[in-house]
Amino acid sequence: MHANAEPGRFHWGYIAVAIGMVLTLLLPATTAAQGIKDQVSDDPATEEATEEPLDDSSDDPDLDPDDEPSDAADLEAAGLVDDDAYESPQFGYTVEWSRDWAVDFEIELIRDHAPVISDEDAELDQLYAIWSGGPGEESYAIFSGQTANRGGPDGDIEEWTDEDWIEDQWDADFDVDVLLEDTTRTAAAVLYSVVQTEDDFQYYTIYQAFELEDGTTLYLTFSAFEEWFEESYLSWSEDVEINGEPLDLVFDWDDIEDAI
Repeated sequence: MHANAEPGRFHWGYIAVAIGMVLTLLLPATTAAQGIKDQVSDDPATEEATEEPLDDSSDDPDLDPDDEPSDAADLEAAGLVDDDAYESPQFGYTVEWSRDWAVDFEIELIRDHAPVISDEDAELDQLYAIWSGGPGEESYAIFSGQTANRGGPDGDIEEWTDEDWIEDQWDADFDVDVLLEDTTRTAAAVLYSVVQTEDDFQYYTIYQAFELEDGTTLYLTFSAFEEWFEESYLSWSEDVEINGEPLDLVFDWDDIEDAI
């Protein structure tokens, strides 16, 4: 989602317009050229957190040149351990990834926050990651830790499949369908198909929430363009670990393949 994005890459300049709803919620903007991050709510996690104002500063020629990116100390304090490892400052869970994934530093160019966030007031820790296994930036993931799941797995499904809720998260130019939903005792997940009718492109988004052993709730967001969905999802499921273990995903690829 770069302002000067090549075809098939995210259009970063537009995400700034609407990141703010579902997690407070970082919800992207509404233009015909938008990519995945432009139209999918970044994170279903945090209605409890304080909503941030929408920010279109990335397109502002008067952007303060003194605004510097977060330095290494800031990133470390927010949880970044290395270029392939993260530890939640508030909750202690760890995230590690292979070289097919990377910290999403580009988000700081269009939002006034780093790719790792630790907000003690909102009791929220976040990590933004991008898949680097394709020719561009066709997939991304967000990991959001909170103290407790506000509604449990059934409550998450009820909210994430509600038609009014879905309409609030995506622009009217996008046709959004729930393709798959499921719960376990401690987890919930929903798969969406998102089609931009005017520009005729499609991507998929998955929201998942699950409880860690200490009671922390981890919310996951995964989005990928149709062409790279399988490859990047398999990489996400195999090449990312939470607390030293592979992601405990509700959907395996066979489930998804049957649904799409």
